[in-house]
Amino acid sequence: MAGVIQFLGAAALAITAITALGQTGEPARLWAIQPPDEVVEYDLTTFAMIRTVKIPPLAVAEPRRLTINHRGQILAQLEDTVWLWDAGKPVRTFSAGASRSEVLDVSVTVAEVSPSWLLSGDGTNLFVARNIFRRVLNASVDHYAFTRFQVLRTDLSGKEIETIVDDEFRQCECATGVCSDTCPQGLVSAPGRVIDDSFLVTHWIPGLREPEFQESSLFRKTGSIWSDSPLPQPIRSLGDLAAAIRPVSTPTLLVENGRLTIVEVTPNRRRQTPIRVRSSADAFLAGR
Repeated sequence: MAGVIQFLGAAALAITAITALGQTGEPARLWAIQPPDEVVEYDLTTFAMIRTVKIPPLAVAEPRRLTINHRGQILAQLEDTVWLWDAGKPVRTFSAGASRSEVLDVSVTVAEVSPSWLLSGDGTNLFVARNIFRRVLNASVDHYAFTRFQVLRTDLSGKEIETIVDDEFRQCECATGVCSDTCPQGLVSAPGRVIDDSFLVTHWIPGLREPEFQESSLFRKTGSIWSDSPLPQPIRSLGDLAAAIRPVSTPTLLVENGRLTIVEVTPNRRRQTPIRVRSSADAFLAGR
């Protein structure tokens, strides 16, 4: 069985299933990619196969495009389309909302929208985080930029319901001629790319050689109201993310730089235990 499973993809998807366990109390699940066009759900207590779902081949080739929540909803963000599978319902597809346009005048203004889609924990909504860039070019070189970052809640067809985050950055000069080298943008983070009642927003600059993380805020939902709290330090890793969103002791399986790590978080400390994974059987042991 291990020979047909791409474990890197399986491990990346395992995050969404395992990090939800503390809240749902449901049996542990592992979703594993099986080429050319399937994901397979396993019960981690017995490693028995539960079901197989056909997904777009691009999502098999690039597992980072996949998100799966503990309800078993599957979202694949393709080049221009969002693909959503929910057991017992027809597959939904809709525009991802990416766009690019140019306006020619004395200078050239390029407008771009770069979206990133996430599932909700309860399966009733989706979330989209998007950077809206407006760059002014002179002689085909970036001169300065205006950036707006939003996080929206939508229905399952991608229709906007609520704006949760709406940040506008100051005009930024593109010192190197490439705006992403020096200008900030927004980034949303949630364990397994599934939002329950909290997520993180980080302002960061991708940078020429390495990223610069400026500030992070934790957004929490109480009732129907979202509120944010600035963090003392910006989020730089998945371990930091686990510490910020899970302030009680909850073992979480993370994948970072191709390695599996169990992160246990308490209010005063964080312990990380690396796991070397050689096969799907090792994933089974890690999940127990």
